[in-house]
Order: sequence, then structure tokens, then C-alpha cells
Amino acid sequence: MTGRFPKLLILCQLFYPELVSTGQTVTELAEALVAQGVDLEVVAGPPTVLDRRSKIPRRMVQNGIKIFRVWGTRFPKLSLVGKLANHITFTMSVFLNLMVRKIDRPVVVFTNPPFVVGACAVASIFRPIRMIYIVFDVYPDTAVQAGVLGPQSLTTRVWHRFNQFCFSRAEKIVVIGRCMERVIQARLPVASHEKLVRMHVWADEAGIQLKTTCSYREKWGISNQFVLGYSGNLGRFHDIDTIISAAAGLRPHSPEFVFVGEGHAKTGAQARVAQDHLDHVQFHTYVPREDLGAVLSAFDVGLVALKKGQEGLSVPSKTFGLMAAGKPIIGIMAADSEIGLIIQEAQCGWVVEPGDVDGLVAVIRAAMSLPHDELVEMGQRGRKASMEKYTVGHAAEKVMGLL
Repeated sequence: MTGRFPKLLILCQLFYPELVSTGQTVTELAEALVAQGVDLEVVAGPPTVLDRRSKIPRRMVQNGIKIFRVWGTRFPKLSLVGKLANHITFTMSVFLNLMVRKIDRPVVVFTNPPFVVGACAVASIFRPIRMIYIVFDVYPDTAVQAGVLGPQSLTTRVWHRFNQFCFSRAEKIVVIGRCMERVIQARLPVASHEKLVRMHVWADEAGIQLKTTCSYREKWGISNQFVLGYSGNLGRFHDIDTIISAAAGLRPHSPEFVFVGEGHAKTGAQARVAQDHLDHVQFHTYVPREDLGAVLSAFDVGLVALKKGQEGLSVPSKTFGLMAAGKPIIGIMAADSEIGLIIQEAQCGWVVEPGDVDGLVAVIRAAMSLPHDELVEMGQRGRKASMEKYTVGHAAEKVMGLL
């Protein structure tokens, strides 16, 4: 730390103005850090999820954050080869940037893309880099569980070995859940356990509570229905299949299911909905950041899903937005996962094991039969827990402590 204000450099491919997935999460954290007096710079890539054509300024300042955008390819994210090319080119550009820029501040690196921590770790051999590694997803394990990589493939084994090198170069290793802490701790030598820090994912509670004139219930044509909503990434490791199967099993007296977001699982889910004529299931793309509160307020109950085996490897951040919005949550995930534990501790919803379609159907029927006041009370318990533990301000304070 030098100068009057603490300084920090963040490396993350997705960032403002691409406010989806990690882009929104990290942008919220960056804004909160600046509000606490941090002199913050961000190295980001060009948008690749929603807007792959617009020219974005290479340098810009947004809410006090100095953003430097390095070169990278902009292939469609849903193409595995294109996504890999985007990751690799961004990582190469970050490495070159780290080798030539003045290093006058600690560097925070996220697992988006998963290779960029390697660029930072290698650069730290030649440059005076204090690296803080924040693990959002555990690679290559998530890819192995999703069937993209074989558990004993050469790529997987080399990746695990390279992770050990990255861990050794990090000053702090930050994990976002108890289950993830256990996974990472098991891979560290005992002498490195002191590097491990646990923090929670966060929600921008102020932004979520903003009211807009837009009524998404009217926009979606579901003014009077009971609405189950899923907002965020529909990734390979999210258990969307169980939700769609439950939607089919609830006919003919089914609530409305609304999915808002993009991701690998979306196309398959849409195909199944069309094939099974599930007219009570609809899909929409991401909404502007300022409309997120309006979208969440349209839900009676929020949905969060994680496939079996992904506990400890990923922690769905969409949970905390639902909690901040005061919505009851149905978590389709292992009961001992971080989100499963949080839902049970806050008493703000239900937890159903991944793949348990009958169990999910029963829970949805139970939620629909509850008096409105009880649903509201359940959601408010989640909001109370959110305000006490899971705000972006809490996360910023944790990062400030690491500086």
C-alpha cells in the first residue's frame, strides 16, 4: 500500500459495461471499493456475451474506476472453441500488460477466465506482483463434472499441477464458501493453509431495491399467475433439467416458470420446452442492470440450481440477489453446499437434492399453498440475512482487510 489511498489492480475479463455473470459481480465490488477510497484500476477484455460488435473505448473511467481494456477475440460465448479462443487471447494480453505496466499495487485476479491467474502467476516471477487470487469456480473440476474433460486426461492432470504453481505464487487465496474452502484446503500443503481466506459472494442491495416503472409481469403476460423465476447464467453445471422436468410434472395446474439469462443449457432447455409443449415456461435474455430489481420483484419464489458434484466447485451468486430482493428461494442442490447451508440457516426457502424431480414438485406445491404473508415473511428472513452478511459493502471490507 503506497500513497494516501490504498491501491488495487483487478484482472477480470468481464466488466462494465458487460454487466452479466461475473461482469456484474466484479463491477459491483469495484464500485464499492472505490466508494471506500481505493485507487482502483481494472484490466478487462472486450464484451463477448451480449454485444460482440460495438467498439468500446480502450481506456475509460466509470464511477471512479480506471478501466483499461486489452485486446481479445470476440467469438460467441456459446461456442466452446470460440470461448476458449476468447479466454486464451485475453490471457495473453493480460500477461503482456503485466510485463510492461508499472506495478505499484496488489493485484486481484478472478477465475474468469480460468487461465488468467496463470498469466499473473508467471508474471510474478519477473515482476513484483502481490497476487490475491479470488476463486469463484474451481477449475478444471467444474469442467470434469460437466463432462467436458476426463478426470484422468492429460489436460486435467497438467491443469491440476499448474494450479499448485498458481497457489504457491498467491499471497492470499480467497474462496467463497465453506464447501469450497474444504476443496481448496485439501489441495494445499499445510504450510500454505494460512493463505486461505473465506468470504461470501455479495449482492448490490441498493441497486436491487431501486424501483422502476417497468412491470415485467405485464411485459411477460403473467399478471395473475404464481411465478417461479430463475435469473442469471444457465451454465453447464446448473441443474436446469430438474426444473424443466418439474414444470412438466406440475401440469395442468402449474405455476409460470420464467428464465432470464443466457448460457450453455438454455438452448437444450428451450428445445425440451417446445417438444413437450410447456406453454407455462418462458425464456428471456438479460435485462439492463437498472431493471434487475424489477425482474426479481416479479417472482413469487426464486430458483437456484447446481448439479450434483458441483458443490464446493461453484457457488451461484444469483442467490444473493434473490435474498436482497426479499424473495423465498428453492435451491436445487446438495444440502451441504454453501447455498444449501445458507438457505437453511436463514430459513428463507427450501433445499431439494439435484435430480429429485418429485421432491421439487412437492416443494413447489407447498410454496404455492402457503399464505402470501408467510411467503413474504420467509423472503424477509432472507433479506435480513443478506443485509447482515452478504452485501457488497461486506465484501469490499473483506478485500480492504486483505490490502
